[in-house]
Amino acid sequence: MEQNQSYLRQRVEVGERTLTILQQPTNTISTGTKLWSSSLFMSAWLDKNKSKFKLEGRKVLELGCGCGLGGFSFMLRGANVTLTDVEELMPLLKANVSANFSSEEMKEMKSQVLPFYWGTDPSKAGLEPPYDYIIGADIVYKADLVEPLVQSMLQLSDESTQIIIALEPRDPIVFEQFINRCEEVFSVRRVRKALLPDTEDAEWVHIYQMRKK
Repeated sequence: MEQNQSYLRQRVEVGERTLTILQQPTNTISTGTKLWSSSLFMSAWLDKNKSKFKLEGRKVLELGCGCGLGGFSFMLRGANVTLTDVEELMPLLKANVSANFSSEEMKEMKSQVLPFYWGTDPSKAGLEPPYDYIIGADIVYKADLVEPLVQSMLQLSDESTQIIIALEPRDPIVFEQFINRCEEVFSVRRVRKALLPDTEDAEWVHIYQMRKK
């Protein structure tokens, strides 16, 4: 990793492309200012299982995208991705988009960046559900955000939407609250270890696939 101006830069291999992820780990406005293990792990999992996903032209929404790596990984495999996070993170997210994709590439990929707060009206944020995929990495960490997150997952999906959540169960109470709530409204399946990347992160990062009941 390199420190440059106000950003910490980390190079990440995604398929045949090297991305530069900009971070501001000392910025306390949000947990989304640094690159978390779950984002790296989800990207590596997608690469390992790329033959199982038909992403060309599919509509993908990333919730709480932070620096954007999860969404970028889907974009580079042909998906049309909408990257979302809170308004306060838009400058960092847009800087990451600019560091890795030209405006022409973003148009060709039909991808965009939008501010969105969980639990609010998606249409007012410019979102257009349902999406083919909804993804999120390390977005389960506060008890009071579980219900708004699940409500947004419900609003933005239909029965054909595949929801992919990568997370580290740091707080067992919040983790259990999230999984229990999801199981009420989604079919929830944890990805088997044999399908996960062979890295040390596999010991503590879980990936779940969900569909609306």
